[in-house]
Amino acid sequence: MSMKFSKKGENGMIKKVLKLVSPTELELDEKVHAFAESLRVMIFKSDRRGVYHARVLRGEMFRIQPTFPQKRDIPKDKPCDEWLWIEDPWIHSFDKEIKASSVKQALDKMIQMITIKLSPRQKGSTHDER
Repeated sequence: MSMKFSKKGENGMIKKVLKLVSPTELELDEKVHAFAESLRVMIFKSDRRGVYHARVLRGEMFRIQPTFPQKRDIPKDKPCDEWLWIEDPWIHSFDKEIKASSVKQALDKMIQMITIKLSPRQKGSTHDER
């Protein structure tokens, strides 16, 4: 399937067009569950050959409560636990380009980088910040 990109800035509003080519979910080992139970890695293809971008999301459970509707200034609905995906720029900034010859190579580079970041022996890992 060929991908046709519109020209950047064609309508004066779009800076960059990227195509999501590899949504991947990683279930993490119990050793790093304090950080997250799972990560979602999304690889995007750039309009430039061999250039990809990645977005890393961390799954987290939140207790939320709708504020409306209300009855006598009290929300009618009770709180509920919801699983949400939070973008995690600590792992990888979306603006950073990934040079790769294929989607698989871009994903492999991201998995390798995540493994290094979460390793307890690496400087800058989640374990160093505790």
